[in-house]
Amino acid sequence: MGLWTIVVLIALRGVADAKSELQLIKYKMPQLYPESFDWDRKHDRFIVGSTVLGKLVTLTDTGAVEDFVSDSDLEGQSEVHGVFVDARRNRVLAVVEAGRGEFDPQVARLVAYDLDSKKRTLMVTLSEEGTQPYFFKDVCADNEGNAYVTETTSNSVWKVTSSGEASLFVTLPQYEILQSEPMFAQAGVSGLVFVDGLLLVSQFNSGALIRVKVSDRKVEKVKVADGLTMSEADGMAIRQDGALVVVSSHTAWLLSSRDFWHSATLVDKVVLEKTTYSTSVAVKDLRVYVLASYLHEDLEGLSREDFQIEEIEFPADVANNPLYLLVIVGMFGLLVLIWKFQVNQFNKSYTKKRM
Repeated sequence: MGLWTIVVLIALRGVADAKSELQLIKYKMPQLYPESFDWDRKHDRFIVGSTVLGKLVTLTDTGAVEDFVSDSDLEGQSEVHGVFVDARRNRVLAVVEAGRGEFDPQVARLVAYDLDSKKRTLMVTLSEEGTQPYFFKDVCADNEGNAYVTETTSNSVWKVTSSGEASLFVTLPQYEILQSEPMFAQAGVSGLVFVDGLLLVSQFNSGALIRVKVSDRKVEKVKVADGLTMSEADGMAIRQDGALVVVSSHTAWLLSSRDFWHSATLVDKVVLEKTTYSTSVAVKDLRVYVLASYLHEDLEGLSREDFQIEEIEFPADVANNPLYLLVIVGMFGLLVLIWKFQVNQFNKSYTKKRM
């Protein structure tokens, strides 16, 4: 093996080491079938909601899982959809619906628990039994403590004030439907996040990203560069650098904006394993984690106890990683030094021969 081959192998090893080691957190809980989760920085854990067991559980980096709270009013008779850790108010919000079955009329509630005491601090009814079919999905909160919840069948966003008053906040347009399956075609707005006085909302059946200005409820479709539509767009999260991560069952997209989300640019995307059926994304600092829900198996009546949360990395982030750049510069410097050394040795050898 030549010297240059060795140097190249060292360089490649250095580049590989510059990439962070991605986490795959595997855990067990029979019939959990989670749909949403979020990162609780204060307690260094994920909080995960179960659509079958109707409860919240905590999950550590090591895969240790346990019940977050036992709520007799909900557990075993409800399904948890959206989960959001409101760190400003030291609480976790969860969208809970009674009963089972897609788009059936159900009683839906927004509940909140204190992250320390686990005491329930809020339970607000969003719909009553016997009214029109509702399907409440995701939840987020603004800086004043108001919560916002998506309702997918009517393409609407509901607001729950900090005092616990619930009302319809805004109804959003239905953009061109890309889904052919009837169940998916009915699925309108899904994930949402609050950022800079705006709500950014994903629309599952059209792949659209929608911008809502909270102060005046003005609605517009975000113009994504090159006409990108994010098919089956579901969960969303904002990173600390302001970038937006959107996930579907098959793809994770990384978007950025320079005009307060009137428009957006696709920074990068990652293809996800469809068999895990990803539905939600959470951010831990700048690290991005995707929830494997396996909900398609639940719909098929199957049983499962093994679940996982997977860290993903966008290639654009790797290329812009300062450590990655330092390794490249360092390897280039090493190559230059070796080249100079070899030239010097050649000159010495040549001089001796001539003498």
